[in-house]
Amino acid sequence: ALQYDGMGDFTEALANFLRSADIYRQAGYHRHPELARAYNAVGDEYRIMGDYANAAKFLQMAYDLRLEVLGLRNLDTATSCNNLALLYQETGDFDKAHEYFDLAVQSRMEVNPDDSGIADVYCNRANTYGFQAAQTEDPAERRRLNEQALKFLDLDLEITERQEGKFHIYVSANMQSRGVILTNCERYEEGLEALDRALDIRRRVKANNNPILIAETLHSRAIALFRLGRREEALVNAHEAREIYLERLEEGHKRIASLDDTIQEISSAPR
Repeated sequence: ALQYDGMGDFTEALANFLRSADIYRQAGYHRHPELARAYNAVGDEYRIMGDYANAAKFLQMAYDLRLEVLGLRNLDTATSCNNLALLYQETGDFDKAHEYFDLAVQSRMEVNPDDSGIADVYCNRANTYGFQAAQTEDPAERRRLNEQALKFLDLDLEITERQEGKFHIYVSANMQSRGVILTNCERYEEGLEALDRALDIRRRVKANNNPILIAETLHSRAIALFRLGRREEALVNAHEAREIYLERLEEGHKRIASLDDTIQEISSAPR
């Protein structure tokens, strides 16, 4: 299941995680941490696939079981907090997302203040502030939220580069988020610079056999290039991203639908 997930084959990964959960239940492991691990994996696959109702069901079951059996001061429980926060982020319940991100950091800090997972939570929290900013009409509030996002990205980058080096896949995640937020702040050159670094790292490591990450960055580069008036380069990036997405995702997937909107916007713009 983990191999399929890493390759971006989320449907096959989900089927395998569901079988794992069934095996643990049939074996009578109803209060076992491994059942919680399976629930968490199932819920996260549903989240990635956009099935938020099922994602909420399984992620909550994983969190409740881990809290009962392992307590809050545990890295697995912290992972559940982080995944619930991501779910609330994607469904627009930002207050709940920040609440669970706080719990995730608290849990990891109590176990190990140098835990690398803290940086991951910081990066996810930065993305949440970025999503909030994108949905906020008030300019002052949007600026405040983007500044918060960049602050957490700085915290993430400092930890990740110190522990993993400058060319780790986690650094590319930071640069991807940074590039999107800077682009949304109309700091297009800085945004493109960050996205170029993200793409370079992801291509160096072949995105850990998950080409969807490369497509994600190409899509973001297309937007930044378009905002800079480099229309043809933007279209090249967008179409390359679409080809990659179609290798792993079905037509109509939310990522492809979003990319198609971008292609339509770029194509219909005056030359």
